[in-house]
Amino acid sequence: MRLTSLLRVSFPIKRNWKGLKYEGKNQAPKYIKTTMKYDYVNKMMQQEQNIKYLMNPCVSMEEERVYGSAHPERKVQRFKQFIMDKRKPFYPDRSINEQFHKNLAKLKTWE
Repeated sequence: MRLTSLLRVSFPIKRNWKGLKYEGKNQAPKYIKTTMKYDYVNKMMQQEQNIKYLMNPCVSMEEERVYGSAHPERKVQRFKQFIMDKRKPFYPDRSINEQFHKNLAKLKTWE
């Protein structure tokens, strides 16, 4: 008897949810965390900025010059640099013949 009462104190009975836990009549409340609050505030600020730009679609010449031409050029340059880096040989000081001979030497050691 004492053991069961002790277990009840240390291990409280968990509520049994009928049906789905977060849907329907018997749903459990979801706890709101601070990160969720921050995410929601950021989302609302982004929506407000989008609405502002949709209500005033006119862009100045300076904004059009900066966002219309500068960004894509930098993006293309970075992409071209990435492709050029990929095309460089992995071992620039080693020839293909040397690589094959090293592999053949490894195979011979196992025989």
